[in-house]
Amino acid sequence: VHKTLTEAVERIGFQSIPLLHEDLYALDVLSYILTRGESSRLVEAVRRRRRLVTSISSHSWTPGWGKGEFMVAFRARPNLVDAAEQAVLEELRKVAAEGVTEAELARAKRQKVADFVYSQQTVQSQAARLGTDYLSTGDVEFSRRYTERIQQVTAAQVGRVAKKYLDCERAVITRMLPAGSARARRARSRPTSRAATSFFRLPNGLRVVLHPTKGVGLVSMALVTRGGLVAETPATNGMGALMTALSTKGAGDLSAEDIAAFFDGAGGSISARCGTSAFCWQATVLADSFPRALEIFADVVQRPTFPDKELQILRPVALARIRRIGENWLGQLQQRFRRDFFRDSPLAMMAAGREEVVSSATSRSLAAYHRAHVKAGASVLAIYGNFDAARTRRRVKALFGAMGRGDYQPPDHERRKVAPGGERYVHATRLKGSGVVVAAPGMRLTALRDRLAMAVLDTIISGYRLPRGWLHDELRGRRLVYVVHAYNWTSLVPGAFVVYAHCEPDKVEQVARIIRADLRRTLTHRFTAREVELAVNMILTAELLAKQQMSALAMQAALDELHGFGYDFRKRYEKLLRAVTPEDVSRVARKYLAGGYVTTIVTPHPELLTKQGK
Repeated sequence: VHKTLTEAVERIGFQSIPLLHEDLYALDVLSYILTRGESSRLVEAVRRRRRLVTSISSHSWTPGWGKGEFMVAFRARPNLVDAAEQAVLEELRKVAAEGVTEAELARAKRQKVADFVYSQQTVQSQAARLGTDYLSTGDVEFSRRYTERIQQVTAAQVGRVAKKYLDCERAVITRMLPAGSARARRARSRPTSRAATSFFRLPNGLRVVLHPTKGVGLVSMALVTRGGLVAETPATNGMGALMTALSTKGAGDLSAEDIAAFFDGAGGSISARCGTSAFCWQATVLADSFPRALEIFADVVQRPTFPDKELQILRPVALARIRRIGENWLGQLQQRFRRDFFRDSPLAMMAAGREEVVSSATSRSLAAYHRAHVKAGASVLAIYGNFDAARTRRRVKALFGAMGRGDYQPPDHERRKVAPGGERYVHATRLKGSGVVVAAPGMRLTALRDRLAMAVLDTIISGYRLPRGWLHDELRGRRLVYVVHAYNWTSLVPGAFVVYAHCEPDKVEQVARIIRADLRRTLTHRFTAREVELAVNMILTAELLAKQQMSALAMQAALDELHGFGYDFRKRYEKLLRAVTPEDVSRVARKYLAGGYVTTIVTPHPELLTKQGK
């Protein structure tokens, strides 16, 4: 029993093989057949058709030093976990007895090839593969040969290993239940070789970025639309997440099964999400599947059908995601902090939504929400990868030319005001540790000059995606916290500069005081050129490493264009960042960190806190 869980979590494990065993390839293919993609065996049978689980996955773990494990894991509502377990075991017995089809085998092989191609997009991933291969097997070409050997696997071999290893009488089953439930009271990117990027605008207002390259044989499409969480109100909170998620479950003349089967068979993926300031759709496929993928992508974005059957499958998953927020300290802390700090701003809400909204949403209301918010004039399409630019330009005009006209601008909101003495909010929790947020009113994402200087300031005091800086040295160095980090949260409405930490309940007051002291220290500290240079180098290195894959490049270009910086902003980013001076850093510190701070504390022992210290 685990008191912070909102669902049952279960793992079904079978002892398997070490890395160099001859059955490696067939077992790995079996795992993909079972749970890779929406049309896979267990996803289709247990999650989609019978609706017994909210998530399910499998994995064949084969270490280099001994026997491994074939594992199936799922999450389910406590009252359904027994039925879910039996359904999973039923399907495993079925595949062991009857084997797999040639279509399933072909799809899994294609997915394996795609995974290998995707994994080799960055220089560091290639180096890591060589090193890992050599250390694990003594063969630097093991991964490349692995993919070739996967293609030699037969349906008979997959059936044989299923029968050999998936003995349900010898499975080890581990289950955790929520407390109180009935059961518990139981270098530069290689793919982006020099290419002629083109930009054009369709008559309906849609902006399009095409970046063809002859590098890795992939194509990634990203379409972003201004909106997201900032477009929601308490009465619609969750509609964006539900609308985007359901849009990939039926579009045009295609069913959810059709879409899933295509992308699974194409060695690709399609996804959609509701971000803070945009709705985002993305699809990535091997280059030879791109023409058809673009057609389906256009339907998903413009003509989703929002089938009621799929809504009934997706709704429990969405509700489980909402309830899951409070399972850990960071989710609870973020939820409480947003309400305390942002109040009437849409940023006070979580993108996952409110249970009442998600529970009452209908196919009709989601379609209306889509029509109201997905407009060509508020959208950007970016395509990166190995494709013919002239042919793609013609296809984009044909496929997206009828997208609904219009623009969208979210309602304006004022920047949060905090008295010089600050504000403090304390919330009780059942979790063991304590979480604390100290935040100051922030900026809009369009305030580019301030954002660049604040990124440097943030890096100096808390590192940039890596733990270091003043806060880390003081708090981690003195062993006062388990985690501490800061970030500048920006959106189309004013955001916040946020510092959060996780610590023991008797340390939370001291931790909050040190965080506030470090924020005030920025007002008088004389930043040096050396400090700024080191911070800039850290930011540029992290950004370079994070933006190497086709999917990341396409999405970044689309968002940069959407928010007014230009699709080619990343080319100018280094120059702009290196222009930041110590005086700029001091300026943003005085502008954003000189006022009062809002402190939110989540702790199991509120009685340990004093009444002072805002």
